[in-house]
Amino acid sequence: MQTLRENAVGRAVPLFEATLAYKDGMAPLVRPAQREGVLIGSGQGQIEGERIQGSLRWSMYAADCAYLFADFAQT
Repeated sequence: MQTLRENAVGRAVPLFEATLAYKDGMAPLVRPAQREGVLIGSGQGQIEGERIQGSLRWSMYAADCAYLFADFAQT
């Protein structure tokens, strides 16, 4: 899967921008047994780009993610 392309001078340029929105209570899209780490959350979003656009659904899991350490430090 190609996620970046190069411009005329060989620099990588983004193919799209994505906006993610957390949805409280949304069930994970992938079973936790298939992922490493704790479920951070799930939600929906939008992708906008020159050649690609649309909506998406997401679930994020973390193993040794900095988010978990920051959350732990605040509690």
